[in-house]
Amino acid sequence: MQKSALIPTIEQQVVRDLVVGEYLPAWCASRARSLDPSNFKIPDWSCFLTPSVARWFLAAIDEGVVEVTSEGDLTLGGTTPDGIFETKGFKSETPRRMGIRPESFLEVAAVGMLAVRYNWPLERLRFQSPGWAFDLLAYADDEWSEVTIAGEAKLKQRDADALSASLKICSERGDHEIGDCDQTRNHHKKYEGLLKFRPDILWIVGPEAFAGVDPDLVFRVQVGKGGVSRLRRVEASKLRYEALTARTASPGVRAAAGSNKARRFTMKRRSSQVGTET
Repeated sequence: MQKSALIPTIEQQVVRDLVVGEYLPAWCASRARSLDPSNFKIPDWSCFLTPSVARWFLAAIDEGVVEVTSEGDLTLGGTTPDGIFETKGFKSETPRRMGIRPESFLEVAAVGMLAVRYNWPLERLRFQSPGWAFDLLAYADDEWSEVTIAGEAKLKQRDADALSASLKICSERGDHEIGDCDQTRNHHKKYEGLLKFRPDILWIVGPEAFAGVDPDLVFRVQVGKGGVSRLRRVEASKLRYEALTARTASPGVRAAAGSNKARRFTMKRRSSQVGTET
């Protein structure tokens, strides 16, 4: 995985300042937690917050794709990622140790990219699938009953590549129980998620999804009889809302899509001087 430069870009520094200076104190002070921010372990930002991940994370915040609550949580239509903060150790420990959950930064960046670059209406994007098989879903309908995109974030690119390989093996094999699967338990659950939700597109979100011109691990999903499925690599343009939804949308959703289409990278709260994306 590409690491951040020694001197952070403006976007990287802004994310660090927001997380530690604004989100963390609010998260710790919430009535349900009552934690001390001084017990927070500063992470090695270079392991996950590349310039491009930081840029799309900020896009999600600045463009209103993801909201920051008064308790320091990030929400999208009432749904949340697993959380950018997490407690560590035993509950009986005093004081509780705290740290970062790095994959959540990729999840937030991914929904930001879907909304800003690929024009998805916010009403159809959600964090976490029912049953927790996938990190994010994009729905084909207003009732959230038909999944168009299933997304899964992996902190390391090699883990993203390994998941795609495992899913192909499970898909070619067809119906089989988790106890009879030679792939990891986590990977098998993603295969079960494909059978359950039957998305048109699977997007495995590794760090390289943000580093290049377009994401690369994008697959067309075809589920056949007996759970035998096919994952076919497709261009990132297939993530585009217009390319995937030929169905009739309600006026409100059409208006939201039009609003998304007109979006630009305003970076409303940022300096007009931005760092170089790599």
